[in-house]
Amino acid sequence: MLFESAFISLGWQIRFRHPVFTIQVCGWLLICWLFMPYTEAKPFLVQDFLIEPDPANVSVSISPGYTPPISKVGAQVEVKPAPPTEVKSTPAKEVKPVAIVEATPILSAIAIPRIIDSKVNASSSISGRTLLDSYNQALANDPIFKAAIKDQEATAANLTIGRSAVLPKLSASSFMSTNRLTNTYTGGVSQTFDNYPSSNNYIQILQPLFDMSSFAKYRQGMYQKNFGDAKFEADTYDLLVRVTQAYLNVLYSEDLITFLTSQRDSYQAQMNVAKKSFRYGEMSKIDYLEAKSAYENSLYQLLDAEQQSKDVKRKLGVLVGEGDINLLKINKLSAGKKYLVTVPGTFQQLLDTALIQNLELIAGKHKLDFSKEEINKTSANYYPQISAVANWSRQNSFSVNTVNVISNQALAGIQASWPIFSSGETLGQTRQAAALYEKAKEEYEGLKLNTGVELEKYYDQMNLYNSKIVILESTLQSLQEAKKATVYGVAAGIRSNLDVLVAIKNIFNTQKDLAQARYSYIISCVKVLQLSGLLKIKDLENISALYFSGKP
Repeated sequence: MLFESAFISLGWQIRFRHPVFTIQVCGWLLICWLFMPYTEAKPFLVQDFLIEPDPANVSVSISPGYTPPISKVGAQVEVKPAPPTEVKSTPAKEVKPVAIVEATPILSAIAIPRIIDSKVNASSSISGRTLLDSYNQALANDPIFKAAIKDQEATAANLTIGRSAVLPKLSASSFMSTNRLTNTYTGGVSQTFDNYPSSNNYIQILQPLFDMSSFAKYRQGMYQKNFGDAKFEADTYDLLVRVTQAYLNVLYSEDLITFLTSQRDSYQAQMNVAKKSFRYGEMSKIDYLEAKSAYENSLYQLLDAEQQSKDVKRKLGVLVGEGDINLLKINKLSAGKKYLVTVPGTFQQLLDTALIQNLELIAGKHKLDFSKEEINKTSANYYPQISAVANWSRQNSFSVNTVNVISNQALAGIQASWPIFSSGETLGQTRQAAALYEKAKEEYEGLKLNTGVELEKYYDQMNLYNSKIVILESTLQSLQEAKKATVYGVAAGIRSNLDVLVAIKNIFNTQKDLAQARYSYIISCVKVLQLSGLLKIKDLENISALYFSGKP
């Protein structure tokens, strides 16, 4: 009886004929609309991800500031030619293109860079694609990144969806029909209404005042939007790493072909010398067969390397949108130069930075917060739901008892509901959400541990390959001098043809290891920066300008 009287008192409907109360309710709804909190993550700016195709050829002019909202026209940024820089060598004449980059605003005012003119420019066909060219083309052509763009657009809409749960809702309905009604009364008397019209028009505005579920949905929308932003930024830098890895794989495969070709030619020359010496009795048949076997084995290795080169070129072609691998020419690595990555002094400092700035961890934290709000949303049925409601209706012969009666009604009031007993449904949903939250916490902790392990691995590899490069460069120089001495030793009769073959093989193996160490050092630096959250587009520009400014 107590609950019944309470609900009846809360369900009073106050008519609009009281002007003071009407003004108060309308004013309160207007204040809620104007001062509703609006929380949104910092939007991405175009300059965060746009890079210059070549610092020596063009410069990007982008005005800083907030990206325009969806109601405004998408901004366009023109890449204008910059004054040419001085170079030591005399390059072929280059055509300096003008590219247009469109910043397409989407929901929640995020602009995603999209390269409109993604074709290889005229200068690239002469000097080859730079690492920056490849990244720019991958932004427009990589299917995985295109999917990431749409995924970010979808998650950004969650902010609007969540915010709608706490904002007013306006609904309207209209019903019209033509009716035939016959009423038969006791005693056989009947009354017929033939083809009379009826209608019911209804407008209602509803504003939640206290609703734990709606508040939780609003916060979940913010966390989902922030999760999408962090994940998209992580996907963008992941594309940078994938392009760099694919680019270096192609370079290594081409270097391997060059080394194997040189080895094949050396083995062929040695085989010809051994064959001629054997014919004149100056060398044994075993020496000739060893030289012949080494030559034929080099042919097999060269054939295998050429096939591997085609495979890695196809992978890079998918990223940059180039179907013909014969047109996929890229710049070679400039020898004798080394990129010095800037990281905190100790690994522990680097790890502390990663735990704060790693984009995957940031996205995981937002996902964890979303799971926590799921508990609040499922447990909302333990609390009442209170809303302010106002409606207007007009009825004309709407029921059998109101034929030829027109009714106009306007009302405003407070409505409340409170589920008293749900047979354990609310309790079960809350326990389920709590268990899923604990699961998300463990997954987040696992992600932190895995990030630390990966960071330490690439940090050690970076230092290892840095030392290897120094050692292998010195070793290669010594082996080349030793080969010359071995050739002179064969002419003097104190060395055999087998010694020359071994010297050639040692040089090839060292060249291969040195090339692999150089490329592995670069990718290790990039991975360290990515995992620590320090990777920026400027790092790619520095690597491209330092290593890959030469011709293919």
